[in-house]
Amino acid sequence: MNRFRWTVLGIVVVIAAVVGGFFAFGRNNNGSSGDSQHSVAILTDTGGIDDHSFNQSAWEGLQRYGRQHDLKKGRGGYNYFQSNDASDYKPI
Repeated sequence: MNRFRWTVLGIVVVIAAVVGGFFAFGRNNNGSSGDSQHSVAILTDTGGIDDHSFNQSAWEGLQRYGRQHDLKKGRGGYNYFQSNDASDYKPI
């Protein structure tokens, strides 16, 4: 695949991770918000969280979400994982 397709694939993965995280962690088993037994993370492409583009915006949004819900960065809170190179991507 060319670089454009990898970039689009990376963006789709990040969007899916963020949206899935918000749906999964917005409510707990009894329907109320504030379940502290979960964590949320985003997966970035090789651009990282300081790419001045989508990855950075997604990370800033996740940090804001974490602060609003009294989550700490790291295990049990919120975090990010960055791909090292294109070989980390799995073709669909």
